[in-house]
Amino acid sequence: MEGALIVIFVLILFLGNLRAGLIVASVIPLSMLFAVILMNYFGVSGNLMSLGAIDFGIIVDGAVIIVEATMHHLQKLKRQKNLTQSEMDSEVYKSASKIRNSAAFGEIIILIVYLPIFALVGTEGKMFKPMAMTVGFAVIGAFILSLTYVPMMSAMFLSKNTEHKPNFSDRMMAWFEKIYSPFLDKALRLKKTVLAISLALFVLAVVVFQNMGGEDLIIVLKDKSEWTSADNWEDLANLMKEEMEAIPGANIEISQPIQMRFNELMTGSRSDIAIKIFGDDLENLDTKATELISKINKIEGIGDLKADKVTGLPQITVKYDYNKIALYGLNIADINQIIRSSFAGESAGKIYEESKRFDVVVRLNKDNRSDITDVSNLFIPLPNGQQVPLSQVASINFEQGPVQVSREDGKRRITVGLNVRGRDIKSVVEEIQQKLETNFKLPAGYYVTYGGQFENLVEANKRLSVALPIALGLIMVLLFLHSIVSNSHC
Repeated sequence: MEGALIVIFVLILFLGNLRAGLIVASVIPLSMLFAVILMNYFGVSGNLMSLGAIDFGIIVDGAVIIVEATMHHLQKLKRQKNLTQSEMDSEVYKSASKIRNSAAFGEIIILIVYLPIFALVGTEGKMFKPMAMTVGFAVIGAFILSLTYVPMMSAMFLSKNTEHKPNFSDRMMAWFEKIYSPFLDKALRLKKTVLAISLALFVLAVVVFQNMGGEDLIIVLKDKSEWTSADNWEDLANLMKEEMEAIPGANIEISQPIQMRFNELMTGSRSDIAIKIFGDDLENLDTKATELISKINKIEGIGDLKADKVTGLPQITVKYDYNKIALYGLNIADINQIIRSSFAGESAGKIYEESKRFDVVVRLNKDNRSDITDVSNLFIPLPNGQQVPLSQVASINFEQGPVQVSREDGKRRITVGLNVRGRDIKSVVEEIQQKLETNFKLPAGYYVTYGGQFENLVEANKRLSVALPIALGLIMVLLFLHSIVSNSHC
């Protein structure tokens, strides 16, 4: 509401006409209504991310052009008497027809600027696509209104008196024009110089952008028992904000790390950077992960370096002695069934209780299946009616087994996660890649990929590297077409 009121005030101040300002301002709620209808149709929810980026100045841009052109056209007529409604309709149509191409091209260019956002995927896409869609809906609504509703309202409600007396707005614009005109004249005389400077600044911006790095900033708190400066989240947030507000030009907002959850859902890692080693053997993967950590742990800016635990789970293993099994005349399948039914249990029948049916599971008593010696002392019946303990036909031992087996794209993997401190994520990953390319060798069939926030950054850069040039190309084509259309009307 405050933003809309500010826009209305500025419109009236610069247009110098209350009716004209209100006509243009009425486009804001109508465009928002149009946007809300399309948001409902396409399933875009209304929230801070989708609605917070709407710029009322962009919405009224086309309407301002139409209304201002109409007022200028009417003032040039300088009729002694008021225009009739039919004459007003005709004059408004003439002025709107002359300027409609500029208004249309301007708003189409605004829409094209938002197109690269639709190329984003992952966390960035989920966060910013609703915003781009909502702004696009509002601009499309404003575009339609500027070509239909605004000329009609101008013909109906603008003053039909073409005589004009200079007012405060005219004097203010004359003052601005007096300052601006010399600069414009000089720029037009030095076209090549202005173009060269513009291209140089563009190239400089591209170079700076390519070397500025990239990151998302998440502050991970220590355990609450280790806090020394505050006792609760609110006090801690206030203290952090006070300290960081001393940074020049920084606007600080502290919130919970929701994006960390996004990363975990989408890339399988909560860390800033996830280095994934793919291979077939878990022990080799574990060994290589340990070696990788030793190679990169001295890199500046790396913190919380750790690897997934894939081995180390104690397991009881039973390894059969096939010679003794053959000597006793036993069958491995029968031994497996005895072990399974003794410790895991097997169904031996069913019990019926009215319409309900329950399995009867038979297994050893809890006290007789709690230790490795219970497995060793399990008796196996022989064909001659005697029994031997399992330890006579097999070796039973504790061994370290896999804790978890993680897979991605059909391949086993282990993840080395790390967080970045005091540097941007992109530069850290580039240094890691340089070290691993020279000092880290993998067996055949094993390979390394990078995930976490860096994965989102790389994907976004790839898509934007295609989408942005396309958007700029479309804008240049539209400007070229607009110049041709404008020249044809001259």
